[in-house]
Amino acid sequence: MNRAYFFEKGYELYLDNWYSSPELFHYLSSRKTNVVGTVRLNRKFMPKDLKVSARGDVDYRTSATGMLALSWMDRKKVHMLSTIHGQDMVDLPPNRRGIVRTKPQVVVDYNVGMKGVDLADQLAASYSTTRRTNKWYQNVFYHLLDMAVLEFCLELIANFLDQPPAYRRRGGLRTPPAATPSPPRRRNAPRQQQRQQVPQGHVLAFNPGRKYRQCRHCRVSRNVVHTRYRCGRCDVSLCLADCFNLWHSPL
Repeated sequence: MNRAYFFEKGYELYLDNWYSSPELFHYLSSRKTNVVGTVRLNRKFMPKDLKVSARGDVDYRTSATGMLALSWMDRKKVHMLSTIHGQDMVDLPPNRRGIVRTKPQVVVDYNVGMKGVDLADQLAASYSTTRRTNKWYQNVFYHLLDMAVLEFCLELIANFLDQPPAYRRRGGLRTPPAATPSPPRRRNAPRQQQRQQVPQGHVLAFNPGRKYRQCRHCRVSRNVVHTRYRCGRCDVSLCLADCFNLWHSPL
C-alpha cells in the first residue's frame, strides 16, 4: 500500500526519540498528521536553551506553526515534541504518601499512546534474535522476526491452555474463532446422547472485553478455575472443556 494513503486523514502518530525531529514533525503536520514523541536535544533545529534542574521544573518553546518543544524534570530530564499540545499541566492521583504531583499533558498522552508499542517491544526483547549490524534494514527484519515468533508463542500457549490469547495487537484485540464446546465425558453414556443433554438455546459464548471470572461448575467442585467463557443464555461463567455440558446436564 502506498504510504501516502495515510496522510491527510488526521491520524495521530507516536514516536520515540530515535525518530523524532522538528523537521519530521513539521512535515507531518503539513500533511495533516498529528505527531507526539520524545526527542533528543541535539537534533537539528531543536531549541538549545531549554533548562530544567529540580524535579517538577518545566521549560518550553513553541514555533510559529504551533509545534511544542518541552523539557520536564522527573527522575531524569524528559524532552518532548508535539504538534497538538500546549504547555498544560495535569494533576496526578495521590501516591501512597498522599502527595499530589503534576505532569505535563503531553507526557500523559504520550504514555497512553505508546503503551501498546512499548509492551510489544518489551515482550519481543525477552528472546530477541537481533544481531549487531550497520545495515538498518537487517535490524528491521530481525525485529519483525521477533514479533512473528512472539505471536506464534502466544498462539501455542493459548492452545495449551485452551483459552484465547490475551495479547492485544496495535489494531485491537483479534477476534477468536467461534468456540465449539467439547462433548461431556460421562461414563456409560454414548456421545450422541451426551450432546442432547444440553437444553436447547444454551450456547457457549466468549466475550473479548469481559474480565475473567470463576467457573461455576469448578467452584462447586472446590476448584478455582477462571474463564472468559459463559453460557449465552443464563450468563453463567463456565470452562471451555466439559463444564459447560456438565452444568446443563439434567443428570
